[in-house]
Amino acid sequence: MSDHGDRISATEPPRPECGDRSLPVGRLIEVLSSPHRVVAIVVDRALLCSITSHAPYLVQEEDGSIQLPRVVKIVAMLEDGEAALVPDEKPGRVPGGRMREQIRMLEEAAVPQGDKAIFLHLATHWSPDHERRFGPFDEPWKIRRWRAALRDALRGRRSGSREDRTRTRQESRQEHDR
Repeated sequence: MSDHGDRISATEPPRPECGDRSLPVGRLIEVLSSPHRVVAIVVDRALLCSITSHAPYLVQEEDGSIQLPRVVKIVAMLEDGEAALVPDEKPGRVPGGRMREQIRMLEEAAVPQGDKAIFLHLATHWSPDHERRFGPFDEPWKIRRWRAALRDALRGRRSGSREDRTRTRQESRQEHDR
């Protein structure tokens, strides 16, 4: 028993001491000759997704169930050489940081949702500091799609859902009939 009188189950796996430090979210790990990104740490398990297929990395437990691997198992694989940390190409970069910064800049300046307006604003305001930290800015059409998806999410709609497409078709037919 612990100091607080709590009972500890003999079947409960020990919580990993190294979870957040050894497997930081966003880190690339090569498992089975394929790069995987650490997407999340859930209790004592790691959610690793393949960079190419976006499929989660799953393992078969002793009882036959298919589950996310335990953090201690991934750490053991790293120590045994079965898996390897992929070195960061550009240390200090946050995945998705460039897109967040671009959208923040455009929203603060109230730039319209057109490719030309987005390009002109970023061409004049994307500084050498931004270039050093994030690289060149993305294509305007990508930024426009991300902004639209974020706005839809804030309104509570799923971006590109069947209802949205049907509604858009009906609206365009109504405008055409006028």
